[in-house]
Amino acid sequence: MLVTPLPKPTEQKRRNAYSKTSTRKIVQDRDGDSCLLCGRPGPGLHLHRVVYGSQGGRYVPENCVLACSLCHNPRIHASKETWQPLLMDYLKAEGEARVEALRVLQRRLAEWLREKHPTG
Repeated sequence: MLVTPLPKPTEQKRRNAYSKTSTRKIVQDRDGDSCLLCGRPGPGLHLHRVVYGSQGGRYVPENCVLACSLCHNPRIHASKETWQPLLMDYLKAEGEARVEALRVLQRRLAEWLREKHPTG
């Protein structure tokens, strides 16, 4: 998967909030128009703030990922302590490190699914 690095925001843009629409477009361009965890394609993806609004998180590209409805509420929000650090690692990483952070997220999702839905 080709991962596009985040544009470096100017100090002015950091002070002024992005609109949710512009943030969504930047995140789609960066990560592809699919759920970051499971890869389910859009449309209908949620723009998720990794640092929640109640924690001071804003709708800016450096704090947002796309998640499908199956991953957003029942997975990410239900297990914030599991997903928030992994998502933050992904957002902070660049280049090959971001690709590896994505692999870690996907492996953790597979493990999480096995824990929650054991077979046999």
